[in-house]
Amino acid sequence: QDYEWLGLMLQDKHARDVARTAAKGWPFTTEKGVRVLIIPSTQTSDVAELLDDKYDLVVGFAYTFDPLIGYPQMILSTRSHTTFDCSTFCRSHGGGGHTKAAGCSFKVGPDMLNPYEFIEKLIRAYDGS
Repeated sequence: QDYEWLGLMLQDKHARDVARTAAKGWPFTTEKGVRVLIIPSTQTSDVAELLDDKYDLVVGFAYTFDPLIGYPQMILSTRSHTTFDCSTFCRSHGGGGHTKAAGCSFKVGPDMLNPYEFIEKLIRAYDGS
């Protein structure tokens, strides 16, 4: 109870961070009508929860470098509120997860200069757009 104020402050800060992340999103709709938002963060679950039914799919991305692997990677995190199968999409790119939440990674290359366009192209190809 002595630190309840701190917990409330941290919750408020997190909520503001999630809202800022959502506002930075790259929205598009596939030919099949899937409403997608790409965000520059792996706060995918929190953004998907915040936006609820405004988007069918939220895709977050971040970069990492593991010296054991030896090259930089882009990590994708996906969350679906509808029929988009995150697991199948991510498995097709070497990842895995569940139908509504899954992830995968890619070796960073020159085709990723604009990560939003790169991810949009992947989603459109998977969705048949």
